[in-house]
Amino acid sequence: MDSQSPLPAEDFQLLFEAIPSPLLMLRPDCAGLPGMNGYELPRELRALSGAEDAIFVAYTGYGQDEDRRRSDEAGFAHHLVKPAGIHELQRALADHGD
Repeated sequence: MDSQSPLPAEDFQLLFEAIPSPLLMLRPDCAGLPGMNGYELPRELRALSGAEDAIFVAYTGYGQDEDRRRSDEAGFAHHLVKPAGIHELQRALADHGD
């Protein structure tokens, strides 16, 4: 599997069972997901057992108001624009610790 291939749902299920409330940085603008786009991925993953407390962070090259709105509606807790600064990453990690 190359780095651009999405993980199968079973792999995410194992992740959620192994790590309580993981922090996942995803690229919502990523094309090529089978049957969905990157904005739909958090919704799909939240349906998996153990994913209720997962924190999803959008990491993207797009930072317009519309991009941030779409990330928020998709269930991302944070929207970081590349290259994200250390303060933005620290804020996401701090929120994850709550």
